[in-house]
This record gives sequence, structure tokens and C-alpha cells, in this order.
Amino acid sequence: MSHTHFTIEERENILKYITQEISINQIAILLGRNKNSISRELKRNTVNGFYSPSRAQNSYNHNKARCGRRNILKNNSKLKEAIAEGLKQDWSPEQIAGRFK
Repeated sequence: MSHTHFTIEERENILKYITQEISINQIAILLGRNKNSISRELKRNTVNGFYSPSRAQNSYNHNKARCGRRNILKNNSKLKEAIAEGLKQDWSPEQIAGRFK
């Protein structure tokens, strides 16, 4: 199943349609999205009765930056040096990994 994230333009349109008191069903049709996606977007990003496209986009960007695989060499200089030394000696990845067992 394929899915796409809301763009800032879609989020701004949601705000525009909400302020015009257009229903979630109609917003979904206008944006070509599922009504549940619109409802979820509003539920997650409405604070004190106010939907903010910029807050929603910032939240998305923050979460996106934190996802994915972590770089284990970034904070482990000892491991980084050991791997570099193994590569200098033309060791295979298996030989380098064997040093840490």
C-alpha cells in the first residue's frame, strides 16, 4: 500500500477550507485524499482549537529527521578507528567484525 505525506500546500489548503467551514468529507474530495487522513491530520495538529499548517510541517520535519538508521560510528571514535585500521590492512568486513566478538 502506497502513502504520501501531506505537503505544506495541502496543509495550508486544509486550514483555508476549515476556516471556510467546509466539511472534512468535502476537504478530502477537494484534495483527493481519504477523509480519515484529513481527520487524523487535524486531530494530531490542532492545539487549543486551532490548526496550524506550519506547526504540522515542523513536527513532520522533526520526526523525519529522527527516523531511519542511526550512525553508530558518529559517537564511537574507538570503533571508527578500529574499522579504519582494518580497512588499511585490506581486511574483509568479516575479519574486522571478528575483532569485536
